[in-house]
Amino acid sequence: MDVHETKIYRGYWWLPNNPSVTISGNLCIDINKGIELETIGSLLSEQEIFDAGYDSSPYEILLGKTVDGKAITLIDWHHSNSSFTYSNSPLDLSVALYRAKFAIVGKRHFIKKDEIKFTSAEVRFSLLDEWLSITGFNLPKEVSEGNIQFWQIYLLRLALESRSYSLMRYAFFKLGGSDKFYLEYSSPEKITFRIDYINTHFSTNYFFKIHQSYLNWQLKQKSFLKLIPDNSQSINWYMKQFYSLQKLLTVMTGFPVEQIVFLGYGNDIQIDKNAKTKEIFEIYLRTHSNFKDSIEKSPTQLLFTVPCLSTQLSLVVNNWFKKSEILDPVINLYVATLSTHLVYAEFQLLNYAQALEAFHLRVIGGKYMSDVEYESICNILTKQIPPEINKDHQQSLKNRLKYGNYFSQRKRIKELLEEVWDDCLNKFINNKTRFIEEVISTRNYLIHYDESSASKAVVGNEIFYLAQRLKVLLLTHILIQIGIPKYNVYKAIKRFEPFNYLKSRN
Repeated sequence: MDVHETKIYRGYWWLPNNPSVTISGNLCIDINKGIELETIGSLLSEQEIFDAGYDSSPYEILLGKTVDGKAITLIDWHHSNSSFTYSNSPLDLSVALYRAKFAIVGKRHFIKKDEIKFTSAEVRFSLLDEWLSITGFNLPKEVSEGNIQFWQIYLLRLALESRSYSLMRYAFFKLGGSDKFYLEYSSPEKITFRIDYINTHFSTNYFFKIHQSYLNWQLKQKSFLKLIPDNSQSINWYMKQFYSLQKLLTVMTGFPVEQIVFLGYGNDIQIDKNAKTKEIFEIYLRTHSNFKDSIEKSPTQLLFTVPCLSTQLSLVVNNWFKKSEILDPVINLYVATLSTHLVYAEFQLLNYAQALEAFHLRVIGGKYMSDVEYESICNILTKQIPPEINKDHQQSLKNRLKYGNYFSQRKRIKELLEEVWDDCLNKFINNKTRFIEEVISTRNYLIHYDESSASKAVVGNEIFYLAQRLKVLLLTHILIQIGIPKYNVYKAIKRFEPFNYLKSRN
């Protein structure tokens, strides 16, 4: 199911500790509403509903069976609303609404949360096909110049290899004059390697689907990323790893990436004497999309694709997980700012500046002297605080002195800029000194409304351009830090089309 689709499950529902009491209702899974179950009748008594108003902790499990036989497990659910009908009828005609954090759809239920474990799971992201740039479509070798012109073959091959859909449509149009058209599909070879930091095997997976009618055929390949841990893991464990991969793809592609499909695999099922298959579960989570980007993109528009990484993919993914503890605050600020729809330029500038400061502090460090040396100086300065001033003011000054040994933001940005200046950031920033001054002054004015910074702070549209240059600086360092050679990073940053307008404003 695509994340933007609305899914409706009709069936009956009950609680694990009271399976004899069932009520009918519809489960709606929607990107805007989340996971909502509306029932005729209530699973909770009026007293339980009343008590729930004072206790916000969710219930664990709610079970359902759809009219077509699917088993549904709702996890971490709570009562949202009820509409009671008072009458002489013995039937419960009230309408109740429940919301859940997760919904698992499969062929069996989970009765307890600690039972919910999967031997492996896979996920599909937006832009994953383009990032992998791996296709199973190909023209057969026997196609010769006799039935299709050479330039037509070349055009179609180029379209298939680049996964440029507009070029593919053009190629098909140009081939319309041919009597015959040949196209083959074979499942691409999977990319597999181990992620040591989380004791897991990483793999790509591909599904091929055909939708056909009398005069129309649609052939589609969908790509997935699969994690196979050494031991079965909980749904929360997989969500954590997939969220990390989602952020990795956002950094690598240069565009916001969202999760589309989440599948979990359970125990082996014996099909016959010689064959087994895995239990498969569709997993939905309560989420909301923060960004709107329906524009189709080709691999050539992305910052990095797998073919660009060559043999470095395993190194990059392993580095990503290994350095997550250090880089997470930085990555979270970058991804959140990039992925949020209609973000004000001031918000972007503050976030990117903070992320750069966090990056320098966590990766490089930066203190004016050793902690031992500064401790004695800090004690001397602390004793000089006048005792007659307000105690809160005294504590505030002590706290500032405590962190007085750390580099200033100005010095941190200067060092980060110098490190990637030659043949990269100098293409986007004309004057280093002026750029740093504008960043610091604008940041200070926005946070403190410091009048002394007002004259040097940029205003209007210039705040946006300043923020975008900070973004280029931050992204360059993140890509280098996860193991991509500096030369390749520079090349990708300079050719990335969304950054081109910054060059023209130098």
